[in-house]
This record gives sequence, C-alpha cells and structure tokens, in this order.
Amino acid sequence: MLRDRRRQRGKKRRRAGRAEPWGAVARCYATGAVSGYLELGGLIGLHRDSTVLESFATGVVWGYKHLGGLVGNNDMSVVNDCYARGPVSGFEGIGGLVGRKA
Repeated sequence: MLRDRRRQRGKKRRRAGRAEPWGAVARCYATGAVSGYLELGGLIGLHRDSTVLESFATGVVWGYKHLGGLVGNNDMSVVNDCYARGPVSGFEGIGGLVGRKA
C-alpha cells in the first residue's frame, strides 16, 4: 500500500510518499525533479518494511537530508533489480540509489 504524505506535511514532495509495511512496489518508474527537505527519493521518500522490485527513477533529487535517486530513507526494506539516473544533491545521508539505510 502506498500513501502520499504531501497533504500531511506540506514540505515533503515525493512520488509515492511512503511504502507501507509488508507492501510492494513493482515495475514502477518516475521521471522529473523532486525537491524538499527530508526523506526524498526519485520514486519513494520513506520505504519501511516493504519491497521495491524492477523499478527506476530518472529525475533530479535535491534537498537537505536522507536523499536518494530511488529511495530517500530505506528502513528495514528490500530494493532489488532497480536503478536510478540523475544527480542527487544535499547535505547529509545522500546516495545515488538509496540515501539512508536503517
């Protein structure tokens, strides 16, 4: 199950919002830029207890903390057969595919 938290927190902008526990994101993609402050990804911002399979993102991601080309914050989750293209810029917890792995 995917939830979009943009309405709950105005400063966060991301594609899928967050992936809920025990859910799956499969064969998805996103293009375009994402900007904001925390937990930003080209496809998913917060990825918790779930799986991403065969997905990709190609946009620019910029913000402050926990930024990734595909997933911003990957908390006890699986990312398999995925890729990200495009620059990621920020200040803390930054990665080309995943910004933070907890």
